[in-house]
Amino acid sequence: MKFKSFIMNPPYGNLHLPILKQMIETVVDNGGHGVSLQPVRWLQDPLKEYKQGTDYKRFGQVFNSYIDDIVIIPSTECGKLFGAIFTMDLGIYRAKQNAALQLDSFAKDELLEKILKILTTQSQFHTTISKKIEKEKRFGIRVKVNEIQDNGRAGNGGRKSYIGLYQTFLVINGLINGKDWTDSIQKNQHSRQEGDMLPYSIEFANELSAKNFIESTKTIFFQYLLLKMHQDIHMPSQWLPFMNDYSEPWTDERFYAYFDITPDEQKIIEKTVKDAKK
Repeated sequence: MKFKSFIMNPPYGNLHLPILKQMIETVVDNGGHGVSLQPVRWLQDPLKEYKQGTDYKRFGQVFNSYIDDIVIIPSTECGKLFGAIFTMDLGIYRAKQNAALQLDSFAKDELLEKILKILTTQSQFHTTISKKIEKEKRFGIRVKVNEIQDNGRAGNGGRKSYIGLYQTFLVINGLINGKDWTDSIQKNQHSRQEGDMLPYSIEFANELSAKNFIESTKTIFFQYLLLKMHQDIHMPSQWLPFMNDYSEPWTDERFYAYFDITPDEQKIIEKTVKDAKK
């Protein structure tokens, strides 16, 4: 049986793009058309040109002459529409032959590309958080960081009240205010026990630098990067900046100067973070 059209909302994860490819080959290649509701992160991913084996590199050219339009539904709106937690935007895809949409320019983010170009250039002044994280350490002046990040949307109608690193706090020789660090986390069947090592942490030379690092992750600039880099619940630490000197605070103004952010670009950053919290 041949079909002339399709409407679908395929399973997400690793399945939605192969299914769309199959529907294009089955229906669109035979003169039909279709509409699908599915994630657009594979196109929005600002790192798709930097990473190997991305969905964009696997499917971008395949779909380039078939996707005529994509209407983006922000994740916050998805939460309101469907009554569920969404960590990604969805798109309404319209597929047909001889499509006009150029996927290589879709969702292109020149501001983020500018920041990434600086961030990925080797420098004595910065590196990335992933290169500073240590596993299974306890002693010294440390900032605990989580590999898994709270999406901040549960119970808030799909909204974020705060965007930042999840459960990040100062730990000195395994203690927080004189108590074992494990006393400061929510407990479940997988929780660490008193005396255990920190799963992920960054060591600092002194408390001031550690506190300045924590405060830097609360800046609008850092929140903007975290918003843009997030693809799932894991912290994108390999794409988040770690400045090599935290003896002085890293404020938004200081980040803007370091990454050569213009006043117009500052407005984009601030609006992006503000809109995400609505």
